[in-house]
Amino acid sequence: MKKKHLQLIYLITLFYQGFLYGTENTFSPIRLSTSINKVQPMTGIAFWASNNKALEALGDTVQLEFSYLTYSDVIETKGHYKWEVIDNLLNDIASRKHQAILRFHYTYPGKVKRSVPAYIFNDEDYARTSATVENKKTFVPDWSFKELETFTTQFFANFAARYDGDPRLAMIQVGFGSYAEYHLYNGPRVLGKTFPTKKFQTSFFKTMNDKFDTTQWSVSIDAANSDYGPFSSKAEHANLNFGLFDDSMMHKTHSVTEDEYNLSSWKF
Repeated sequence: MKKKHLQLIYLITLFYQGFLYGTENTFSPIRLSTSINKVQPMTGIAFWASNNKALEALGDTVQLEFSYLTYSDVIETKGHYKWEVIDNLLNDIASRKHQAILRFHYTYPGKVKRSVPAYIFNDEDYARTSATVENKKTFVPDWSFKELETFTTQFFANFAARYDGDPRLAMIQVGFGSYAEYHLYNGPRVLGKTFPTKKFQTSFFKTMNDKFDTTQWSVSIDAANSDYGPFSSKAEHANLNFGLFDDSMMHKTHSVTEDEYNLSSWKF
């Protein structure tokens, strides 16, 4: 270390010691004059982005706004993305000084409207199907159609290239079941038909892990279910950089043992 640096450190040390010795009996309590008047990032409640009236009433108690999107909202013709749909949504949320949580889905119980891009749906080899999910007639994508796998992976690769690290976006949530979660309750669970194969899921999550450097992506805790997801088959899957989400915060009352579905899924 250079001599002048040592001299500087010595002078700072002398000053600090003199300050302590000269003031040790002169400290007095000072009341803080600041106050906490709004929630901090990631601590406020999340609310539906489409409910503007309620958002206005809730004011600063909301930090995060949630929105469902279908893939067909953004792309209908192969290679042609309507990013303005997402930009308009993000700008609207940001105008309220909030951040967005986006979830893209194919299947939503009770909705029969097409959610895959038109160019896929209209292909003669694509099986246009619906099924009963949660006792409701529901649109279910045809996962035997390989272009659907290719499109889904490429969609998020392109999404990451445009939005990874965007301060308007808090996180995205991905999944292949109802509501983009990881289940088809009371519905047809056929891997490679109504639900993607575990091989494809493994490839998809590797792409997500590689493409998103800043923005957090997450899956529902149902992904712990070995019937649906690949995570239980290989330990390294759990080392990918993903988060978890769930719509139930009732574990204290309904998780009596660690075998209970939600608690065991979280712990896994």
